[in-house]
This record gives sequence, structure tokens and C-alpha cells, in this order.
Amino acid sequence: DIADKIRAKIAALAKRPPGNVLSRYRTGTLLISHTPHKAYVAHYSGTLEPARKDEDAQAFFERARPFAAKLQLLRGAKIRYVVEGPREREQGGVDAALPLRLVSTTGRVRVFEVVGKKNEIPPGLQEVLEVYGEGLAHYHARDFGKAVTLFEKALTLRPDDGPSRVYVDR
Repeated sequence: DIADKIRAKIAALAKRPPGNVLSRYRTGTLLISHTPHKAYVAHYSGTLEPARKDEDAQAFFERARPFAAKLQLLRGAKIRYVVEGPREREQGGVDAALPLRLVSTTGRVRVFEVVGKKNEIPPGLQEVLEVYGEGLAHYHARDFGKAVTLFEKALTLRPDDGPSRVYVDR
């Protein structure tokens, strides 16, 4: 039931310190009335440009969305939490390379917190994340040769990059 899924998201977030939440429109609308959080996109009466923001939120979860664009959305909108439920996973889900930490799982809903000082990525990691993101996009497009080349480049920039190592070893 959709209402139960949304209630699970709200329950998971209600216990977290206040912050901006990236979710789809329906969840955002309920969040603003049941938690201390601010939703990136919610009911049209409380959101400037709700259609554009909902498209942004939808695109954030798509595999094909460029990694740098996902980071830009997190930073630009000062997102503190990302909510991933079944609908977001159908679109591709949360990108494992993003600077996110799992803070709650309720049923099939996961809540991530953006990590790093004020949503900033440590120096040197930005390029690794972008190269990894490009590699992941090529991997999902089944262009494995180009993907491996990019993952290897990420490993030259940061030899201890676990996600890149996993894809190179596949």
C-alpha cells in the first residue's frame, strides 16, 4: 500500500535532525506536514517550480543521470537526506558512489544522509567520483571496455577506491 510506504519514510525521517530532504513529490508533501524537515519538492502551493523540481528528483535516481549533475543537485539544494523507496529503485536507485551514508531502513525504504562538512567533498575525491560516475554510466550502457578504463583511471587517482576495484575485478 502506497500510504504505508510513505508512512515508513516519514517515521524513519521524523527521528533525524532537521534538514532538506530529496524525495519525490508525494513523499515531500507529507514530510513537510509531519516532520521538521524541508522537502526539495512538495505540494505546488509550498514549492517554487514543483514540476521542474519533481523532474530533478526523478532524474537524480536514474542511472543515466550524470554523476556530476547528481552532486550538483545535492550541493545546490543543500540536501541533508535522500529517501529511496521501491519507486526510486525502479528508476535506478541511489548511486553508491555518492557521498551518502545509510542512516535508516524501514521496510523497503532507505534513508541516506549526505556526508562531509557542509555537503563538501574532500579535496581530490571530486575527480575520483566523477571518473567513477562516468565509468558506472558506461557499465550500465554495457560498454564494458570504456567502463574498465575509467574505473582503472579512478584507481590511479585513489588506489584504495573500493567501488572502482569491484568493477575492475568483475
